[in-house]
Amino acid sequence: MSAPRAVVCYDEARPGMYLRIEGQDVASFMASAAWRAWLYYPASAVDGTDRNRILLDGGMGLRECQDMLEAIIEADGHGVEIAVDPSFGAFVNAGETYIRERSEVGLAIKAQTAEGIADDHQLGPRFREFRDVVNASMVRPLRDRQMLDAFFMATVGRAADFSVPGAGKTATVLGVFAYLRHLGLARRIVVVCPKNGFESWEKEWVATFGDKLPLSCFSLGDPAIAAMSTERRRNALSLDSGACNLFTFNYESLSGYVRELHAIIPDQTLLVFDEVHRVKAIGGRRAEAALEAADGAKFVIALTGTPIPNTYQDIYNLLHILYPDDYDTFFGYEPGELRAPDADLQASLNDSLAPFFCRTNKDDLGVPRPEPDEIVEIEATPDEDTLLRVLYASCPNALARIIRTLQLESDPEMLCSAVDPGDLEYVLDQVGDDYSDIDYVDFSQTFYEAIERSRPSSKLVACERLVERIVAEGRPVIVWCIFVRSIANLRRDLAAMGIPAEAIYGATPQEERREILDDFRAGRFRVLVTNPQTLAESVSLHSVCHDAVYFEYSYNLVHLLQSKDRIHRLGLPDNQKTRYYFMREKFMRDGRELSLDAVIYNRLKEKEQTMLDAIDRGCLEGGYLDDEDLRIIFERLLGEDAKSLEY
Repeated sequence: MSAPRAVVCYDEARPGMYLRIEGQDVASFMASAAWRAWLYYPASAVDGTDRNRILLDGGMGLRECQDMLEAIIEADGHGVEIAVDPSFGAFVNAGETYIRERSEVGLAIKAQTAEGIADDHQLGPRFREFRDVVNASMVRPLRDRQMLDAFFMATVGRAADFSVPGAGKTATVLGVFAYLRHLGLARRIVVVCPKNGFESWEKEWVATFGDKLPLSCFSLGDPAIAAMSTERRRNALSLDSGACNLFTFNYESLSGYVRELHAIIPDQTLLVFDEVHRVKAIGGRRAEAALEAADGAKFVIALTGTPIPNTYQDIYNLLHILYPDDYDTFFGYEPGELRAPDADLQASLNDSLAPFFCRTNKDDLGVPRPEPDEIVEIEATPDEDTLLRVLYASCPNALARIIRTLQLESDPEMLCSAVDPGDLEYVLDQVGDDYSDIDYVDFSQTFYEAIERSRPSSKLVACERLVERIVAEGRPVIVWCIFVRSIANLRRDLAAMGIPAEAIYGATPQEERREILDDFRAGRFRVLVTNPQTLAESVSLHSVCHDAVYFEYSYNLVHLLQSKDRIHRLGLPDNQKTRYYFMREKFMRDGRELSLDAVIYNRLKEKEQTMLDAIDRGCLEGGYLDDEDLRIIFERLLGEDAKSLEY
């Protein structure tokens, strides 16, 4: 008796993979030793039977189907003959052809200009149709460059927008949605973003669509929804959200709602990951939740205005979110390769990614350039110079010196306590878990006496005088800090000076943040004191504030760029001046001038220019490692003395 035959097929109508059994009935085949011993992998994916067919999981994508085929072929000759039907080959070829076609059309659109694409003989007719639909859907039209980016993302279907912060990425995505909605391909947007972004998406929706498409939002930031138990929120998402056209979830909570979202996202949904760099570590909880949420989504957009990649490993998560089924066949980079790619691999990465991302700077959109940065120089007092000398003698660790110097400049009393590890990630891009070298040192009585004589610090006094002048001239101002203690000090001192100020930091409840921001926009107070880690993302204040003071700043370029763009964004009038002030303290050490602020500021400007140059070249810039920054900063600061430091 000849062995039964299992033919691997694909049904486009179902759609899904299946086995056609020949020479034996399905029930007997599934009871055979060959099925149990050699086909246990497909056995785990059975979705039912239909006459002579064993139906496999219809949710498998191209990559999973290819893996399944490899497992099935291994059974050939072990009591079963395996064959592959042309229908399966056609499915594989169609999948591989799809991403290649997407890449070709993506490059074709990126080769166009915002002004010239409408006249292109190939793309022009489709672009003009797209533009007409989008314009008819909105009460506030997109800029030409936004329209081009929206056309690119709608056509590619799964794409990233790496435009700089403040370039109007949210409105651009709404343009994509307007077109997909017109075609009947999408009736809702599901947005995953930081909590601060909830309000921005809602406000942008109303400003963009107005009465043409009234907002109906399911948001974890809604006080009524936030007050529910987790189970009640899940039920509301499953049962009561059918009429909603905007859903907002934060990255931290996404994993708790993936099951409910699986019933929503595959059906007429545009899925958006805003500030996608928040996904973070490969294989981490956020990455896993993002990948699960994106499973089955037909239209996916990833947004970030930070330097991309922070490290090239960020690309791994990004591409698995956008193209999970095509990653192995079209991209195929291993995580280890991306850790420290050489120049050739970086060039290959840029070539592979180029068709799938767009990137626009503010000049492209006509945003007026800010005024040159104003550097506010502060001379350290003799007591502050003394404190610095003692610190440098006591701290062999480079990171410790940065933290302690920043504390000395802001409030010397912070030197009397252990460093809060929670502050460290805000000073650096990435910091490990070993804080043993960054801790409280028991200094001499003379040191503590110098601390008392140095309060308030020269830098704090100078900052408060600057804020007083700006407010006296009738202008609202944001003051950016690193340390929560600095936020409290500034708010307290300004109130004592008769200048009402409000503060937002990590412990500020979400609803209170909204109220403070609304009051600031309404002009009920003039000074907002905050830190980048809390407010640098997804908040727009450019309509009411055009001055920002950097009391404290680190070499975290992401935080600097994002904080700047709270007040410098698309929508500013052509003649609007935007001003940034950087407090810079100068110490004297061994007869020469020393300024950590100056070295950090210059390093930030270098990193910013590298990013802007990469945008001009249309490619992705390399990441920055903290130990490299530490080395560069202290070599510039201390010269030969830096060689003895630990990094």
